[in-house]
Amino acid sequence: MVDTAFVTAPDGRSIAYAEWGVRDGWPLFVLHGCPGSRYLRHIGGVYERHRVRVITYDLPGYGLSTRRPGHRVVDAAEDVALIADELGIDEFAVLGISAGGPRALAVAARLPERVTRCVTELSPAEYAASDLDFFAGMPDAEVGEWERPAAHDAAWLAEHDFRDLAAWLDGPDPVPELSGELHDMLLQALREGVVNGPGGYIDDLISLSAPWGFTLDEVKAPTRVMAGTEDEGIPRQHTEWLVAGIPDAEPIWSPGGHIADHSGAEERLIGWLAGARS
Repeated sequence: MVDTAFVTAPDGRSIAYAEWGVRDGWPLFVLHGCPGSRYLRHIGGVYERHRVRVITYDLPGYGLSTRRPGHRVVDAAEDVALIADELGIDEFAVLGISAGGPRALAVAARLPERVTRCVTELSPAEYAASDLDFFAGMPDAEVGEWERPAAHDAAWLAEHDFRDLAAWLDGPDPVPELSGELHDMLLQALREGVVNGPGGYIDDLISLSAPWGFTLDEVKAPTRVMAGTEDEGIPRQHTEWLVAGIPDAEPIWSPGGHIADHSGAEERLIGWLAGARS
């Protein structure tokens, strides 16, 4: 499959994307988190077993994609539609991992005639939601990661939050919770995301602290909301809020935290996404 290719948006931005899995398989867009890149994917041959053609891409400012200051969560639908059109893909499933979850929902909300099924993995709720106790049960360090982007500008975040992120990624082992191929894939995806500096990460933080730009009741596709039973950064009420707001949604609980091996649940979910073939 293609390693990296590019498509140009109407505003002149370059969007980097990659393909994995089976060329003639059911199309599945996988959206990465914050930070992340087109290298974030599922491993172990799961795409081949379920015969899916997976497309990943660098969100604005990450990896090799052009920065788009001021972008909103909902804007992901435009870029996914652009890539799908470039590849001649009409219908597809969509899956978002971590902060990619809200963007997967945005794609489903804005492209209801094209999205067959949707999955979010370890997704936060909307920070701006008025009907949710967003921080209940969340550790202080995680609370700060949400409060700072809402309170500071991009320059401040680049000096402070990105500095801390860069130091973490440059450490001897940023993800000791994982091992083997899963460990190496995640580390590659994280480091590729910030290869061109802080822009994408900072813009992403700001977009996630703002209103998403759509409502959950606009998501018409059947949806599964996967959450980690020990994920302190994404408390249980986030998952419950998502499931309650999406018309056709079910929760899927997987043992473990935010950075953990959820391959068992992911295998079942990818099989479910692939089952939407027309």
